[in-house]
Amino acid sequence: MKLLTRTAVGFAALIAAGSIWAGEPQSLQKEGGTAPPYAGDNVTITSGNSATIVNGANEYGAVYTKANLIKYVKNKLPSTPIGKVSLSFVASGTVAGGAPRFSIPIDSNLDGTVDAYAFIDVNSCNGAGFVSTTSATCKVYYTSEVFDNWAAFVAAHPKYEMLGVPFIIADQPGTYVITSIDVK
Repeated sequence: MKLLTRTAVGFAALIAAGSIWAGEPQSLQKEGGTAPPYAGDNVTITSGNSATIVNGANEYGAVYTKANLIKYVKNKLPSTPIGKVSLSFVASGTVAGGAPRFSIPIDSNLDGTVDAYAFIDVNSCNGAGFVSTTSATCKVYYTSEVFDNWAAFVAAHPKYEMLGVPFIIADQPGTYVITSIDVK
């Protein structure tokens, strides 16, 4: 949980610093390591939609796309109704302790603040390696709730919004190969 908190704080700092790339093509960004500034030396971007994360003990690696930040304007995070969220990736290599997974920031009361994160991980997608908000077999974890899939999460909370930047994270030791990253 400490790594998740550090990662969320790191992304918040990135956004607060105005690191916005409007007009540039979609490309992956990375963050990771064990200590500030979390440079992501353990994350290798292998293409515009692929990355490899190699974690040692107490390390994490995360990837996200620049395109997620394009909507960021005047200190306001981009928001998307959760019914319109479409995220997916294919994972191979290590699968451990809920990693790799999507961490999806959720604003449950529409006050412009992330209230909690929804998670979708490889293990909860029948271990098939395909993680997606469109899959009927990928469980969604949000606070203490568990949903059979993203559609069930949306049905239970139709007014929630994704607020900010979703990211893929691996926070257990191992080698994680993430391909076919699609974030819309």
